[in-house]
This record gives sequence, structure tokens and C-alpha cells, in this order.
Amino acid sequence: DSTPATRAWTVTTPTEEETIVYALGDGADGSAVSRALANHVIAQNPDRFFYLGDVYETGTGAEFANNYEPLYGALAAKTDPVLGNHESGNRNSGYYPYWQGKRGWTQEQAKHRSYVVPSGWQVIAYSSEEANMTAEAAWVAAEVAKHTGDCRIVMAHKGRHVVVDTAHGDNPEQEPVWAAIKGKT
Repeated sequence: DSTPATRAWTVTTPTEEETIVYALGDGADGSAVSRALANHVIAQNPDRFFYLGDVYETGTGAEFANNYEPLYGALAAKTDPVLGNHESGNRNSGYYPYWQGKRGWTQEQAKHRSYVVPSGWQVIAYSSEEANMTAEAAWVAAEVAKHTGDCRIVMAHKGRHVVVDTAHGDNPEQEPVWAAIKGKT
């Protein structure tokens, strides 16, 4: 038969056991592309939103108000953010006050969070922007030890291994955290 095979594609609605999560960073610079991406994410109505850091240019309170809030503020109640390098220097006037106002978090809660969702996944958010990554690794290891499950999401702005380009490279300073989670899936 010379008739090409046809394939039917279907899109299904998530079941009660499924969770829709979006994760992105470097997405709050006020540009049209950032707005389009934010509109797409919000239209999907995710169950969780992991914002992986960077509110441009330096993460001031004004940049959170002008760049982040109009884009992702509607998702604040279901957002797990992590501190990025752009807002790290202004964390006390931008990042921490923003999340204290939106989520009622202390600085420690905005810096570190760990919890287990009803489906059994452990979510750990840590700061890759600290000078002492050994201390961060110890905190992550202690959180991993609290949960006997084997499904984890561990997130920060900087990954240990990244796709290298002219502006980014691997982050060997993250190795202590990587070692704390390696083999603990």
C-alpha cells in the first residue's frame, strides 16, 4: 500500500495523580519575550512554579515591582523561587522583602525550603549564591536525610553541570551539594 501511515495525536487532561510544574529562570527582564513566556506559563495554570532566579538587572525592589510582579506575581502563591546571581547583591532590599510580602516567608524560608508533596516527592530549594557551599550542602544533606522516599527535586539558580556557552560554564563550587544528593534519588 502506498498510502502513508497516519498517526492520531491526542492531548489529554492531567489526571488527579499528575502535577503540572513549570520551571524557568532569567525570565523577568521586562522584555516582550519575557511577557510572552509569562503569559504562556500562566495560561497553563501550573500546580507549581519554580522560578530559578534572576530578576534583571540587579534584583532591586523596583525591579521586582516592575519586572517580576507584572509577569509572575499572579503565580506567587504557588511559586518556589530561588535566589539568582543578579538579585543576590540586593537580596535584602529586593528578593527577601518581595517573598516576605507575597508568601509571608522569613529570610531563611526564602533562602531554603524543603517539603514533601502528597504524592511523595521531596522538593528542596537552596541558594547557589552563598560563599560557603559546604554549609549549603550540609543543609541539603540534612533535608534529604529527613525523607526516606526516593523522588526528589533539588533546585537552585546554578547547576553543577551546565551546557557551556560563552557566558556560562560548569560550576565546580556546587560540587558539595551535588555530592550530598548524588545517589539519593
